[in-house]
Amino acid sequence: MSTLAYRDGVLACDMQVTGENQTGARTVLKVRRVDEMLFGGTGCPWQVFQYFEWISRGMPEDEIPIMAKIDPDDTYMSEFLWIDQNGVAWHSSNVHLPHFYPSNVEYWASGSGSSFALGAMAAGSDAITAIQMAAKHDIYTGARIAAISLHQASDDPEYFPIAG
Repeated sequence: MSTLAYRDGVLACDMQVTGENQTGARTVLKVRRVDEMLFGGTGCPWQVFQYFEWISRGMPEDEIPIMAKIDPDDTYMSEFLWIDQNGVAWHSSNVHLPHFYPSNVEYWASGSGSSFALGAMAAGSDAITAIQMAAKHDIYTGARIAAISLHQASDDPEYFPIAG
């Protein structure tokens, strides 16, 4: 699945792509900065890309991506995080768009490694270190780390090694 972690204005993610329980040479960027806000997604890559395309168009209500499960046995579940200019985290999923729910918390994590990332941040780690800790324990979290910040001037992420 992947892991997203947010703390102190920084949204970080791993870049590993996992399919059929295999990892490969493919990596994807799972965080974006658009108009001074941060966006991230975990889960099915095609759903995350649809989400990013939708936000890049300004999240028009008449163009909401259709991502609900068609087959009840479909296991694709994606989570989306939006951090507004005030640092408030808004959460949604592929079955709840366009509804985002505010979560005024000190830190947040989602994805398959979220329990490890949350534990790391509860112990005082920043978002980047939280992804590194998740990668040590979650087989679906890996490759490099990408991080973006509410406080940076550029829309481009910074990259970090997965091992701290």
